[in-house]
Amino acid sequence: MSEIRNLRSNFSNIEKYWILCLFELNQRQKKTFLMRFLSHLLYNQINLC
Repeated sequence: MSEIRNLRSNFSNIEKYWILCLFELNQRQKKTFLMRFLSHLLYNQINLC
């Protein structure tokens, strides 16, 4: 659990909100959401480079 907490502290507020939303979604929605979230993170990483 502490690893998750540490990970979350590294996220921006928007990303924290996304993560919290993730827990509210049902299984089918989670797959779509995860794909969007991962692409969102990747896009941000590319922009930071």
